[in-house]
Amino acid sequence: AVKTFTLNDGNWSMEETGKLNLEKKHQIANFADFCNECGNCDIFCPENGGPYALKPRFFGSRESFQEFSDHEGFFIERHSGGDTVLARFQESEYESTLQNGQVYFRGPGFNIQFDADNPEQTISGEAEASVNLTRYEIMEKIRWGILESGHVNYVSVVAQNQN
Repeated sequence: AVKTFTLNDGNWSMEETGKLNLEKKHQIANFADFCNECGNCDIFCPENGGPYALKPRFFGSRESFQEFSDHEGFFIERHSGGDTVLARFQESEYESTLQNGQVYFRGPGFNIQFDADNPEQTISGEAEASVNLTRYEIMEKIRWGILESGHVNYVSVVAQNQN
């Protein structure tokens, strides 16, 4: 279940507010650094909708992620301090870093941290409003799929060679 946390008078409360389902084993995405948005991939895509327009977009560097600030997408890097995922959903930017079992997650109006295995008991930080962890859950599933699944692709190779 997806959790939503609310900070009231210095205390956090938690509510389960939904469920995140990924139904397909294989997911199609777009490596933005190679894409010129010509639409050719739409012809070959086994799913409806062109990958350049509708599928998750992955950037090969922080610079390209920032340069295309009008595009939704992700940048993933593995560094000595852990794994970081930058994400843009509907023009809002989020950052999640997993370091030694601790999650540092920030986005519009919040900056929180928690133990990856026990957010309910370990959450701390600041939030202007309730923080729904749906975006974090998506980012974590993507991080795991790219960096921990053992599959080799452009994003996993670039992410592991950032430093």
